[in-house]
Amino acid sequence: MNSISDSEKHETEPSKYRVIQHGGSSDPTTKIRDLSFILDHWDVFTENLEDPILDEQFSTAMVGSAYTRSSSALTLRQLFGMWRKGEGIHARFYDENREIITEPLYMVGMGGSVLSGAFVFWGIVPSQGLIVISDICPELGKCSVRSNIVRYLKASKEV
Repeated sequence: MNSISDSEKHETEPSKYRVIQHGGSSDPTTKIRDLSFILDHWDVFTENLEDPILDEQFSTAMVGSAYTRSSSALTLRQLFGMWRKGEGIHARFYDENREIITEPLYMVGMGGSVLSGAFVFWGIVPSQGLIVISDICPELGKCSVRSNIVRYLKASKEV
């Protein structure tokens, strides 16, 4: 596989994957593009650990806040490494009707306000070819910007 081309990085076509979006997030185009790319290359998660695509960095693969520092943006290899350890995976998520779906959701990034507690996270559900961008925490206690920044900073130091 090749690295992400400039045309892929700036692609604005609608995603071929279903997108669930809760809340009034800012323009989700970059998130949807990055999440679509990860789903397109999901087979690399288990099949080809030497693929150079794993070393591509995603600007949306990070955790941050307006009031605290942000984590580094992660590469696909770092995201996959975190998920292989069982980190950053939620056991459930909410569908379009805000009904609970018990399928693994792999978190790619999160942003939030430490002061107000408002947040938005984004991730993928590979088993359904689904992109989720939501302001509804899928699991209580796992949507802390601070603890996720620490997790992402640790992952960014791993090769």
